[in-house]
Amino acid sequence: MSTTPDSWPKVVVNALLIPVILIGLSSYFIPGIVAEANKEEALRTARLKKSLEIGAHDLDFRSRLNVLKTRMDTFHKQNLRGKLSPSELKEARKVFQKEYTDEYLALDKMAWWWYWDLEREAEIFDLLSPDDAKKLLEFIKEYAKNVERCVGVIDPMWSYLSSADYSLDQESLNHLVTLQTQINLDLTTLNDQRVILVKNISALFAASRYEPNEN
Repeated sequence: MSTTPDSWPKVVVNALLIPVILIGLSSYFIPGIVAEANKEEALRTARLKKSLEIGAHDLDFRSRLNVLKTRMDTFHKQNLRGKLSPSELKEARKVFQKEYTDEYLALDKMAWWWYWDLEREAEIFDLLSPDDAKKLLEFIKEYAKNVERCVGVIDPMWSYLSSADYSLDQESLNHLVTLQTQINLDLTTLNDQRVILVKNISALFAASRYEPNEN
């Protein structure tokens, strides 16, 4: 169908109006689309950050716990090498008690709080679905129990080494071997369990596609 001369103004007007309409529609819809995309990206970034932080916190705990265990092992080995007299052993024990206590306090400052903060942040910032939030709370409770057990596992050896009962005679040496063997077995089991918990907690955040309801 051919266009008559008097219809050309309409064609021109329509041609000019289409970009204007598109610009108008774009200015109306695009900010909302961009805002939604930014929100989704912010949520994804926050979740991934939390997922990585969980592993970092657990590694910090494991490292500090190993420091305490190494401190005890080293104290005993140095005493054996030095063949300390009872009076020398008493003085060495005082130094050991102070160094161990300082390192335990450093562990204590970080070991008991971060996972509860994680649970609160997930709730405040609506990072997880209600079902995943329930799973997170259960995992955290198990993690807290694990941390408590880990610290409890090494306590008998600390109590013995820091007491007046500790000596370098054969009976004391045999008792320490028994303690060390049990500690190694228990910590291996607890560490394996905690690794699984860390993976489960991290996966809740990394895999979440939950979109919070602003209403």
